[in-house]
Amino acid sequence: MSLLVNQPAGLGDIFFIQKIISVLSEHDTVHHPVHPAFWYGGVDRVVTRATGGPFGPFPDSTVINLDQSLPMLGVPNDQLMKSKYDLVGIDYGDWADYFKYMRVSYSEMQLADKLGVTGPFVLVNPYFGPPYNRKAIYETRGDVPDGYDGQVVEIDSRHASNIFDWCWLLENAEEIYTVDGSICYILETLDIKATRLTMHPRHYDYSKALYDGILKRQWQWAEYGEDRRVDAPL
Repeated sequence: MSLLVNQPAGLGDIFFIQKIISVLSEHDTVHHPVHPAFWYGGVDRVVTRATGGPFGPFPDSTVINLDQSLPMLGVPNDQLMKSKYDLVGIDYGDWADYFKYMRVSYSEMQLADKLGVTGPFVLVNPYFGPPYNRKAIYETRGDVPDGYDGQVVEIDSRHASNIFDWCWLLENAEEIYTVDGSICYILETLDIKATRLTMHPRHYDYSKALYDGILKRQWQWAEYGEDRRVDAPL
């Protein structure tokens, strides 16, 4: 049977569903079309058993709909990720074991050199969303302790568009402050040194519950109401 997994966007979503693709591929041919912005943003390096990419056409297939139409089926917001697995009757518990990707050491070190990283540093990631609709929660920048004597490095796709080029910096940061999103899935697969991980929820009322049971690392969740700043960066 030919199956088409409908999850063309959302880096974190695509990373998370790799177990679904792997299990379905045991008995069927799986196609997974991906929006170009996400393909070149990192999905091109994901090791997958699906036929994918930003270009078609793909053959006529039975569609497995894992995209953002799930709320139309009555799935509550805080269950949107886990419901992808419920839809196909697969357990999500060990999803990270199926999330494999290729790293390019030269690109990772070139990025560190470009940013002038020579000693201890913390990572701050205020940005979320695709390049064509990127937004930021700038409160992440206020998390760095006063008097921190190392370097503060900000994750910004304008420095490296492929998210996996940040892996060395993610592994070696002393602390990480980030908006919830695709980076959190990558961190589940890395041997990191950070002693503090702080997450700023994009959705103040359900982000924490959304990731419950999915992310295993000990995150500190920033708390604030809907009056927090969410801006489009300059």
